Amino acid sequence: MFDLFGRLQTKRKRVIAKRQIAILEHVLGFNEIDWATLYRDVVKLYADVANKHKAVIRDMNHLLMLGALKYREEKVAKTKHEKLIFSARLEWPTEMTETEFFRKVSTFPRVKGQLFVPR
Repeated sequence: MFDLFGRLQTKRKRVIAKRQIAILEHVLGFNEIDWATLYRDVVKLYADVANKHKAVIRDMNHLLMLGALKYREEKVAKTKHEKLIFSARLEWPTEMTETEFFRKVSTFPRVKGQLFVPR
């Protein structure tokens, strides 16, 4: 992760990569972590960003698209709500080649769509 993210070319991508690495390191500290806790912990990394929420969502979507993170929805007891549970994909480093990493990074969507809808 450090090698691949550290080799991104533009300053903007390197700044984003630092935050994504911090998110991955944080998630690795847990077997699983729910979205509310994860968001509360990592939003601090975005102190200098105008729209923190969109930036966190973008970075999480990038990590999900790379396959470094996975999530599942879990029903909350006695309610109709679901919560999102994130975990690191420990097999990711063995699956991701350098070529595939840079191909995926270059095809990240520029639109502000969401893969997951945080609650």
